Amino acid sequence: MTAGETVSFFTHPNCHVAVCLLAGTLDGEKVGKWFARRLERICEAWDGPSRLCFGVAGPYGDLSLLNEAYEQALTALKNKVSDGDHCIFFHGADSGNGRPAGTLSQQGSGTESENRSKGKNRTGQGRRWIDLREAEKVLMEALLQNDAKALTVNVDALFERLRIRHYSLEEALSFCRDLRYLLELRLREFFTRWDGEGTESIFLTGNIDLHRYNTFSLLKQLFHQDVLRLAQKWPLRRGRNHWLVKRAKEYIEEHFHQDLRASDVAGFLHITPNYFSTIFKQETGKSFCEYVSRLRVEKAKELLANTSFRVFEIAEEVGYKEYKYFAQVFKKLTGVTPTEYRERLLAVDQS
Repeated sequence: MTAGETVSFFTHPNCHVAVCLLAGTLDGEKVGKWFARRLERICEAWDGPSRLCFGVAGPYGDLSLLNEAYEQALTALKNKVSDGDHCIFFHGADSGNGRPAGTLSQQGSGTESENRSKGKNRTGQGRRWIDLREAEKVLMEALLQNDAKALTVNVDALFERLRIRHYSLEEALSFCRDLRYLLELRLREFFTRWDGEGTESIFLTGNIDLHRYNTFSLLKQLFHQDVLRLAQKWPLRRGRNHWLVKRAKEYIEEHFHQDLRASDVAGFLHITPNYFSTIFKQETGKSFCEYVSRLRVEKAKELLANTSFRVFEIAEEVGYKEYKYFAQVFKKLTGVTPTEYRERLLAVDQS
């Protein structure tokens, strides 16, 4: 195989396209190895400030298909996930990490979209997607605490997980868009007085150029800055906790008769249980368990005074499955058993 003329041009300051005309048979494997050797030499000679990444299309025997070849090469490049050494990405290769210069990439049995639809990552293993809701909870906690350091640590950890789980840049960008949308949605749900003015997000309204933000590091910096701007537009920290606890109390009032746990309320608020327990105690002066117990006992006292329900029925009405435990809690908080409480009410009415 011999090289003929090469035509090259820029479609973007960070994207250089080269069309190579080759003389010989169009054997895909041979062409791939031929390109790999030459691109590796370019990488070895490169002394620029940043790494090089190559997207390579398959060989075509018809010049009318150049546009299709260009789209193939562009797709291979956009699906890159490596963030380290110089890499070469062949369209249709099963290894989406690309391959560091100096090794040969093997052609895969399916396209990237086909592998993704089967739940495979680029090494052919089952893809382990990152839970969007869990990522939201972690970042929400850092935002609610107004902790810029924790926010930075959590964003770093998120992008490391995206990299380890073989997300492409386009997939990482899509994940960040969804996550940014959820964060603002939660804030607007919690803080009705906040109009969010000045928080326009490039992840929600802008066109992010992946030729410019062409590494995980650059995309991470952009996302981090965007979330920090969002945090700066919130109500004061004291107001944040107040509104969260207010929403928590409303939820408890509606669900106290159920088997209610702190994790249930935290899930409703989209924050972690530990953080919920901390701010709830700060705002109310009571632990979650103590608050719910007192609420249930007050509801039970109303039922004892105004209904003819039996005591065990009242226990069930206010959220206790076991009568004995209900009686213990009731006596601890009132000094008398439920039966004694009702008898005293009757004695007062008769006197």
